[in-house]
Amino acid sequence: MARLRLLRVIPELHMGGVQRMLLRTLGKLADEEIETEICCVGTDVGAMADRFRERGIPIHHIPAIMHVPYTPRINPVGVWRLRQLVSTRNYDIVHGHMYPANIAVNLALAWRNGSVLINSYHNQMPVVHAWQGHLVRWTCGIPTAWVAVSECVREPLVGLGIPQEKIHIIYNGIDEPPEPEPFQERPENAPIELVWAGRFVRQKRNLFMLDVIEECKRQGVGVNLMLLGEGPMLYKAIHRVADHGLVDCVRFAGMQQNVRPFLGRADLFISTSDREGFPNALIEACAAGRGFLASDIPPHRELLASSGAGLLMGDRVEDWAAAIAGLARERARIVAMGAEAFALSRRYTAGETARRTLDLYRSLVR
Repeated sequence: MARLRLLRVIPELHMGGVQRMLLRTLGKLADEEIETEICCVGTDVGAMADRFRERGIPIHHIPAIMHVPYTPRINPVGVWRLRQLVSTRNYDIVHGHMYPANIAVNLALAWRNGSVLINSYHNQMPVVHAWQGHLVRWTCGIPTAWVAVSECVREPLVGLGIPQEKIHIIYNGIDEPPEPEPFQERPENAPIELVWAGRFVRQKRNLFMLDVIEECKRQGVGVNLMLLGEGPMLYKAIHRVADHGLVDCVRFAGMQQNVRPFLGRADLFISTSDREGFPNALIEACAAGRGFLASDIPPHRELLASSGAGLLMGDRVEDWAAAIAGLARERARIVAMGAEAFALSRRYTAGETARRTLDLYRSLVR
């Protein structure tokens, strides 16, 4: 079949789960006769842009959305320039990611024939404000298809009026995992080592995570927590650690290009998110052979509840502390959870994501 020309539209290429997923998937699609370009429609391109350019992927920057200060607003001039880019380059497929970019590209390609248009959503809460939902409904006749990264993301899209038969579920994928590092030998009664990676944003509930560590300390449960990442809530978390006397058991390592060495030194991954689309960081921890303690939310249940790779927890810090104390006394169980986690991760590979994406592209172009 003829080589397909693809434009992926995204707000920006900052270090995040969606951007890392995109880099992995496009690397696989490059072997499948897909010629890809990216257009960033936010205020800047982002720190990961060079990693895409190293893969030979051209990047355009057209500021079609503005953040005032955090709520995206459409820039009509940018929308027009995006339309001109698509008209000039004659892409076979234009594939948007996340609400701001999806709305911008929908408006840019309204009443234009030629390119297949796809909207992808990656979050359990695809819109925040009621007016955003109205805008999704108003433009829902423009895309050819939608992609949701889990059943939990598809359900709210259906609630916004998008036809269920036009929504395709394609789970995110990770790189094919090598054999995990063995667990480090620890003395009896050694603190349990926890790790978390992601963006410090409200939905990740980092402050609740610190409440759990504080409760462990109050109960005399030995625990250390390593936090990897950056984001708007980072400094609030740093101040909480200092103010509550947790500096001896909580460490911040900043943004890391490669989290695997940190995972290899940990016993368990922890996630206290109150919503997710697809828990990328958690699956990466599973690929490193580490089990997890995770909040009992629908995306975690959808992907993980049928395995023995971890424990799903409610909203009582006392229950989290009790679970950590119990696992600290059963290191054999931690090892067993790690083996289950590694087996679970083999279901979600970038190769499988690319295959399903390519099948969708081919079917829509036909």
